[in-house]
Amino acid sequence: MIRRPPRSTPKPSSAASDVYKRQKEMNAEEANEFITDRLDLNQEQSIKIAPITKDFFTEKEAIHEIQKAISEEILNQFKSDSVDTAELESTLTGSLDQIQAKISKFVKNFAEFHAVLTSEQRSEIVEKMEKRLEHSEKRGWGRKWRKHWH
Repeated sequence: MIRRPPRSTPKPSSAASDVYKRQKEMNAEEANEFITDRLDLNQEQSIKIAPITKDFFTEKEAIHEIQKAISEEILNQFKSDSVDTAELESTLTGSLDQIQAKISKFVKNFAEFHAVLTSEQRSEIVEKMEKRLEHSEKRGWGRKWRKHWH
């Protein structure tokens, strides 16, 4: 058996610092820098995507709050002796309405982001997304959940 050294927090100067930075919660400015670096954007492109990145992070937080409300409602329903179907349906419908209201803004921002990129930069994103999808298909859905169910 091969013994590995214990994991430690990477130092900022290490090669693993990019991975560590992605794992912690980034803010919009850090994400913009990350995208600029990874896709080798020029200054003009970076400036154009900055407001898109900021909007994305604003919407990301709002969607997180929607997910949290749904999770809390489902948890409350499980704690109860019976399901309050009206309350559950109201929470889910309200959440869906909030998400649907965000779709047009997402599409607009996506189109603007797409227009800023060169075909080579889009190809790089496609390659990374395809690898991620392939990896997730190999791992299967719900792998993280197993550790919570002893």
